[in-house]
Amino acid sequence: MTRGDILNRASESLRDAGIESHRLDAELIVAHVLKCDRIKLITERDAAITTAESDLINKLTQRRHDGEPSAYILGHREFYGLDFSVDSRVLIPRPETEMLVDLAINCAPEGGKFLDICTGSGAVAIAVKHARPDLSVSASDVSPDALAVATSNAASITGPESVRLIHSDVFDAFRGERFDIITANPPYISPSCEGALQKEISYEPDIALYSPDDGFSVIERIIAGFSEHLLPGGKLFMEIGYDQGARVLSCAEAHSVRAEIAKDLSGHDRVAVLTPSV
Repeated sequence: MTRGDILNRASESLRDAGIESHRLDAELIVAHVLKCDRIKLITERDAAITTAESDLINKLTQRRHDGEPSAYILGHREFYGLDFSVDSRVLIPRPETEMLVDLAINCAPEGGKFLDICTGSGAVAIAVKHARPDLSVSASDVSPDALAVATSNAASITGPESVRLIHSDVFDAFRGERFDIITANPPYISPSCEGALQKEISYEPDIALYSPDDGFSVIERIIAGFSEHLLPGGKLFMEIGYDQGARVLSCAEAHSVRAEIAKDLSGHDRVAVLTPSV
């Protein structure tokens, strides 16, 4: 069997499963097993593959056919131009979350203090540290499993101990500490949506996806507590759901803090920008 044969077979299998990105996913799986880039799959499509390679490609293709995200199958995902290890212990980094990195690196003062809560794989914190090595970067998560992934990613991308990683439920472990910039990508999906979302999402950790009170419980805790952790002139940037902007503004008013809603390139509510009231 040739590379072209197995690639076509994998692509057809994923297409039959209704996966829109069937050709891309097939190319990624085959390239991963053969340890080559996708260009070589085209230029060397007549090259023979071994039985062991064919068996592994079929096994990984079946996992994708069943709905498992390709990032978990391959063990990594690109975010902000960096390669992050990911598995089922952490949420898969998404392109829209790069907006948090842009805002943080553009607003943080030289030599400032930065904190990322609900850090998951560490993608935001590590990307900020990579882009702004002058910053003192801390990150936290309530999940010890997620922190283990983030620790590994930090060590391989920005170096051991480049990011201070802390086990914390929102701000619990940061009493008395203040930062110039805080980012957060909290769980913000309503538990009532579980089972109605894309099949791939069912593979991701519930703790990183769902929050009580229609997805707003953790968001409200952050809004209620962030002010005491910001230095003068500081800001908090928090990713929110596409339909949560109005409720964020109402919640901010109730807690006497200022809020604005930044939209993504699709025009959806994406990031809440919060500052303490003077």
